[in-house]
Amino acid sequence: MDEKQREQIALFRFAVINPLVSQRHLSRGQKETLITEITERQWKIPGSSRSSIARSTVQGWLSDYLKSGQNIESLKPKKRRDAGSSRSIDSETEAIVTIGNHEIQSDPLRDLITFSDYVIEKPRHILI
Repeated sequence: MDEKQREQIALFRFAVINPLVSQRHLSRGQKETLITEITERQWKIPGSSRSSIARSTVQGWLSDYLKSGQNIESLKPKKRRDAGSSRSIDSETEAIVTIGNHEIQSDPLRDLITFSDYVIEKPRHILI
């Protein structure tokens, strides 16, 4: 994600929480009503196919914004530390699957079972 996209997302997030921060003295009930209205709307969210925003997400954006001293930079998406690496499987499992894919040629199920016989310790979350 480039910096321009991050800025567009921050501006979108600010537009979402603006009714909550632009009015100075909201009661808890008024704030809850505004959050409900926000979460019930359909949105065109930049960089996403989703169209709704969860209550906890709105509260998180509001919290980040207020904690930062109302700095819009706090609404930019955080840069991922794991960018470029797999988020769903660990590197050991990825290596096993990658090696296994090179071994599998004719009968994938039989070859996978045969390959799994050579794995010394199978990860617990993979059923082979």
